[in-house]
Amino acid sequence: MDLTPPPDAPPPQLFEESSQYRHWKYTPEELRELREKVNAEGAARVRKAFAEEWSVTKGAEVGPPEVDCITSEEQLALCRFYEGKLVHYCNYLKFDRSVQATALAFYKRFYLLNTVMDYCPKLYLMTCIFLSSKVENSHMSLDLFLGKIPNPPTSDKMVELEFTLSRGIRFEYMIHHPYWPLHGFFLDIQSYLASAHPRPAHEHLFQKLQKTYDRAQHFTQLATLSDLIFTHMPSQIALGCLLAAARETDFEKELDKYLAARFHADPERLVKLRMALEEVADDVTTQGDKAVNKEVAAQIANKLRKCQNPAFDPESALHKHKAQEETREREERHAKKAKLDHERRTSLEGLFTA
Repeated sequence: MDLTPPPDAPPPQLFEESSQYRHWKYTPEELRELREKVNAEGAARVRKAFAEEWSVTKGAEVGPPEVDCITSEEQLALCRFYEGKLVHYCNYLKFDRSVQATALAFYKRFYLLNTVMDYCPKLYLMTCIFLSSKVENSHMSLDLFLGKIPNPPTSDKMVELEFTLSRGIRFEYMIHHPYWPLHGFFLDIQSYLASAHPRPAHEHLFQKLQKTYDRAQHFTQLATLSDLIFTHMPSQIALGCLLAAARETDFEKELDKYLAARFHADPERLVKLRMALEEVADDVTTQGDKAVNKEVAAQIANKLRKCQNPAFDPESALHKHKAQEETREREERHAKKAKLDHERRTSLEGLFTA
């Protein structure tokens, strides 16, 4: 009987212990299904809210008109358009790439679990940037920030938006980006080239590697605009961006040799890794084709204005009606409590005067 104990499981990698891996990692199919589910639930809320508002303003004689809600595909397109605006504002405010990447991740996470029908995508764009600047230690004061952006909300409103955003991303602020792994692979490939090639070849290979790395940084920035943050690990994104760049700089063969040298003991893992890198490389090189132009975004935004959830609009009749109802219920509770307190005091006074 073989009593040899089973081998210990490999320790989890640092990223695998993060909330990003545990709570925000999906397959493409899971992403699609989640977006459709969130959209369907949001559309149901909107139609219910419009029916309630119709009842408040028009009465119950005639049913409310049908509401044409935003689809999950339209929300995704509109969010992609505003993600481009987010990049523009980060550059305008002179925030570095970490603030930009974190703000994009917050925006993507928030609208993965929420709909633009409930929460205005313009307002949360700025909120994501402001929250990201604090998370990435590039914070500027709220007053200074609001003074630099067009049509800013009030300070109190911004604080409210920041809390709603934080709740929407589950108060999980740590974002792992592919920039650090990319630089780590750049250094490791340098070491590999120095050990695998004779010294006369080093200068030429190092120059090609530097050119590849520079191009890969561009692809890495494109990756932050994609869904790759949900579907792949940062290290896979970094290597995939290197692969996309290596194809342009005639460095792909050297990259393949590097991967083979690093994973020679686990060929099955290398095959799986190569498949993941191909997915990343294909995604970042076609990212420009997924850009949403202003005309398409304007059409979706116009549709959105007609299906914005009135329960979240302070100026809507439904919101004002619910606020009045809450005030009335609060006043009734206070009156009831005051009456009970008065009766209790009267009862106690009767005991002492009897």
